[in-house]
Amino acid sequence: MNVGIRLSAGRMSSECPSRQKPIKGLLFIMVIGLRIGGVSGLWSSWGEWSACSKSCDSGVRFRARHCMTDSKCSSNDELLQQEMCQIRPCAENIDGSWSDWAHWGECSVSCDLGYKQRIRSCDNPAPQGSGHGCQGSGREFDSCFAGACQSAIDGGWTDFVDSHCSTTCGPGVLVSTRTCTNPAPQNGGKNCEGEKLAFRKCEIRECTVDGAWGAWSFFSPCAVICGSGYRHRTRSCSNPPPSGEGKDCQGAAVERLDCSSAACPPDIKVCDKASLLGAVTKSTSCSTLASTSSALDTLVIETYCSATNDTTKWKLGIEIHNNCDLIPLYTPIGVVRAGTAHALQYGVLVECYVNNLQMATKNCHDDVIIENHSLDDTTRTYHMILFEN
Repeated sequence: MNVGIRLSAGRMSSECPSRQKPIKGLLFIMVIGLRIGGVSGLWSSWGEWSACSKSCDSGVRFRARHCMTDSKCSSNDELLQQEMCQIRPCAENIDGSWSDWAHWGECSVSCDLGYKQRIRSCDNPAPQGSGHGCQGSGREFDSCFAGACQSAIDGGWTDFVDSHCSTTCGPGVLVSTRTCTNPAPQNGGKNCEGEKLAFRKCEIRECTVDGAWGAWSFFSPCAVICGSGYRHRTRSCSNPPPSGEGKDCQGAAVERLDCSSAACPPDIKVCDKASLLGAVTKSTSCSTLASTSSALDTLVIETYCSATNDTTKWKLGIEIHNNCDLIPLYTPIGVVRAGTAHALQYGVLVECYVNNLQMATKNCHDDVIIENHSLDDTTRTYHMILFEN
């Protein structure tokens, strides 16, 4: 086997031993032939070009083919081709250089001794290609003095300042605020302790709400010791209660029903209810019996209770104050100065409920009138009158 290489018009060949000078810009093709003799065979198509031998500036690339027949391919034909290639120009090699230093930054502390720094960049110019980077540091430090430190001042609260009530009527909430600025904390002083908000109830005015009745209670028992009495039931104007300029409930808060117990014994007189109530008048043109003649005190009892007019047989009985429900209605009673046995006034019990007593008596015109007495008055006591035979 003979191998021949020739150069002709850009080719290399063994048949031309003289050395030729390469011509710039021409394509150089290296031919490797196999000289075996005989008839030339059939060559394959050229393969793909190889990658460029350099990533920048001038390099070379190759492609090849092979003999596809049993016949011998001509050694004068090319087996391998080579050409120059360039992916991109290589950058110029430039060493980097520092820019000027920037201004010094602020001192790291607000007082006393600290440090400051400044920086520079390797961009004047920046390194390119295979150029060297900048030598040295891009950051520089120096000491600084920010002045003598002052004494620490702890923060203090201002006075609370009220906002507006959260409602225009009825209960609401008033929010008060304060700030930690009296003085504000300085030079590392402590912040204020406690809450900056305070809450309390407020009410500008009552809301206007009309009252409405609650449910009736159960009737009380008929608890009189004898004779006639009443069973009561009550309701309150509390569903809701009136407030502001709202209207009160209309109607009665107390309802009563007549009731009776066993007949009273002879010493307890039951007065004529129908006649007594029929004689009641609204006249108030003169003082009552209590402030005029004591002789008139007994008239209403003598007239309507079938009682003897011999007052020596009239005795003070059970005190009414804590026993309202036990005392028979339309029985004689006496008003007594507290701590004595002296009767100030006589009358007939018409009503007794909770702390209110109503008594029928006569005035100076012999009119039967109804007086209201408060059982909360501690200067007087009220007693049943018992009668001896």
